[in-house]
Amino acid sequence: MSDPRADAAQDLLWRVTELERLGARRRALALRLEMARFHETLAHEALERADPKGWIDLYAAVVSLGKAGAYDRAERLIEAGRRFAEKLPSDARENVQDELAKHEEWLANLDVPPLLSDLGSVKTPIPGAAA
Repeated sequence: MSDPRADAAQDLLWRVTELERLGARRRALALRLEMARFHETLAHEALERADPKGWIDLYAAVVSLGKAGAYDRAERLIEAGRRFAEKLPSDARENVQDELAKHEEWLANLDVPPLLSDLGSVKTPIPGAAA
């Protein structure tokens, strides 16, 4: 039996994809953040149970947050993933740490404006902003 939150996240992905195709980025942004919240919750619950399916939701949440410009939340989620990875056997831990590093690099190279709530934590200068 599927978790209804996973089904809701999938439904949100379809809606976000369609809204972005139509150019409705603002509405898609709100839904993308809601989708990330579902994935984040599912990831945390699964990883607490040592269920490897939680990694899929963690990575999905990082991608959703990154595409929404919620860099601070995405980075915190990657850090939480690193803490969960510490509990894994060494071979699995290395694989997960590599994947987390790839997601962190992807975030660093993403060209999406940060959310206003993340502006205080932006690590790169914003063009035109006072130094």
